[in-house]
Amino acid sequence: MQCLKFSITKSLFYVITYLLLSYVKGEPDRIAGGEPIKEGEDEYFIQLLIAYYVFNSTTAAMVYCGASLIHTKWILTAAQCFKRKRMTPPNMFADGWVRAYTGNKIVTSIQIQRPFQYVLRAHLHPKYTFKEIGKNQFVEFDVAVAELKKPFKRKIQIINLPLSGNTQLCTVGTIIGVEKTYEDSTDLVQYPRIRVKTKDQLSIKLPYDHPTIFYSEVKWLRRHPWLLNYGGPFVCNNGGFAIQHGVTSLVKQYRRIVISQYEEVKNYIWFIKHYVPLGVSRMNLQERNVEYINNTKHLPQKVKSSSVQRSYSFMSIGVNAILYLKEHF
Repeated sequence: MQCLKFSITKSLFYVITYLLLSYVKGEPDRIAGGEPIKEGEDEYFIQLLIAYYVFNSTTAAMVYCGASLIHTKWILTAAQCFKRKRMTPPNMFADGWVRAYTGNKIVTSIQIQRPFQYVLRAHLHPKYTFKEIGKNQFVEFDVAVAELKKPFKRKIQIINLPLSGNTQLCTVGTIIGVEKTYEDSTDLVQYPRIRVKTKDQLSIKLPYDHPTIFYSEVKWLRRHPWLLNYGGPFVCNNGGFAIQHGVTSLVKQYRRIVISQYEEVKNYIWFIKHYVPLGVSRMNLQERNVEYINNTKHLPQKVKSSSVQRSYSFMSIGVNAILYLKEHF
């Protein structure tokens, strides 16, 4: 009997240790929220506030989206931010009701005094379509570029795009977004790691697919900071360089699974270049990223730091669990 107790205790010890180590490593398929971005990091992330109906001079019904700064005067985002059933009215742009905010603090109101620029106009992909059939949403070519009225006063970091043929989509990348609807919410922009999947690798069969799209699938543990952040960037670390490979398009929850859909940026370079003079305000890739790496943490450092932060609390839980097992077996 004593041997049986020892065997059970030993087996449980190995099981608990395995589960704890799997969680501590920060597996990108099981996310419980992201890590907060510090001031000065990932400055290219833009919070886009778009009014579609104005109640009075200070209050409006808003669409909240993510975006990325790809030029001193241009941002990249999802087309659905400006149009689902109908396009954002021209007077919203003209009257200053479409704004692009920077910084690591979440912006929830157009009255908040955070660094911002007015958005003059938006250009949607010519083949963009958005349909709702029952509870299902279908979207194609969900990409748009928008022009700012003028550059930000302070020099803001611009994200690289996959302009070269040797910049490949990573297997694990980082998404950046805003958490504003779930428990234990924070007032800071967040970033989690996400594993890239093809349609065939998803556990749920989707009723649609498109060659310009890639996906991610994560288990719903507690919250997802990017759930309402359409248009936000999916960033890969290509040889130490941060490059935006995706634009968040659709995010849908299936019970305890969340599947996100991203437009792959490399398929839209021709569209972006049609409006954005990428060669004018962008330094070459190597020069810009030497400055980026020197002034902020790059992606591998973030992964390491978030894993270390989680390890202390979960190792403590593990120790208590093991002590409990020893007392009761």
